[in-house]
Amino acid sequence: MTIIDFYHVDSFEIFEYLNIAKNLEDLGCEINLVLPDSNTGWFDKTVAEEIYDDLGIKYSHLPSANVDMVITTQYHNVINIPEYKNAISCRLVYGINSEKNFTYSYKSSIPFDIVVCPGEFSFNLLKRYTHPIIGGYPKYDPYFLGKYQRDKLLKYYVLQDNGKKNILYLPTWASESSLGNCDQFLVKLSNYYNIIIKPHHVSLRKEKFRWQDLSRHNDLHIISNVSPPLPELLTLSDIVISDALSGSFWESILIGQKPTLG
Repeated sequence: MTIIDFYHVDSFEIFEYLNIAKNLEDLGCEINLVLPDSNTGWFDKTVAEEIYDDLGIKYSHLPSANVDMVITTQYHNVINIPEYKNAISCRLVYGINSEKNFTYSYKSSIPFDIVVCPGEFSFNLLKRYTHPIIGGYPKYDPYFLGKYQRDKLLKYYVLQDNGKKNILYLPTWASESSLGNCDQFLVKLSNYYNIIIKPHHVSLRKEKFRWQDLSRHNDLHIISNVSPPLPELLTLSDIVISDALSGSFWESILIGQKPTLG
C-alpha cells in the first residue's frame, strides 16, 4: 500500500488537501494528515485540529514511517526533514495567480520530484523549470457539482436572507492588502448590499488591528472565527471585491465566475 503524507504549515491547506486525500484513499492509498509540532509561531495548529475534529477526520502530529510520498503547498525546505529523506516530494500549486513571485518561481518548483498544478496556464509557466502534472482544482469539485446549498450556508454563517445582494470582500495580507483602507467605502455599501468580509487567514491571527475597527459596524459581517473554504463563500456571493494581488481575485473570476472588482 502506498503511504502518502499531507504536510501542513497552515490551517488554510486543509481545504486544498481534503478532496485529493479522499480520492487517493479511495484508490487504496494510506493517507496521513500531518499537523507537525512547530516552534516557529506560524502554524495555527489548534485551528487546524479544531477543523479536522469538527469534520470527524483523523490526523497525526508525526510523519509516517516508511512514507512513499509527501505533499506540501510550500517550499521544499518545509519537508526537508530526515523522515522524508527517501520519500517522493510533491508540491501542490494552490493558487492560479501569476503576479506573485512564489507560485510559478524556480525556487518554489525545485527540487520537487513532482509539481501538480491546476491547468494549462499554470503548466506552461512551470514547465520552464520542471515537468508539471495537471491535476485540476479538486477543492472546487463540490462547487461545480452543485453540492453547496445556499440556504444552508446562510444559516451556517449566520447571514441574513433579506433580498439584498451579497458582496464578498476578500483582502490579502501584509503590504499588498487593502484592509483598513476602504472601511468607509464598505460601510456605505452596506446601505445597499449585505457585506461579507473574510480577512486573509494570516490577518486573522497576525493582523487583528487591521480588521477589528470594521467589527464595530453591525451592518458588516466579518467571518473571523472560522477558516471557511473559498468555494462556500463564492456560493453565497453575488459580487466580489478582492485585492488584485490576492489569489482569490482570479479564482473568483475564472472559477467562481463572479463579477469581481480588484
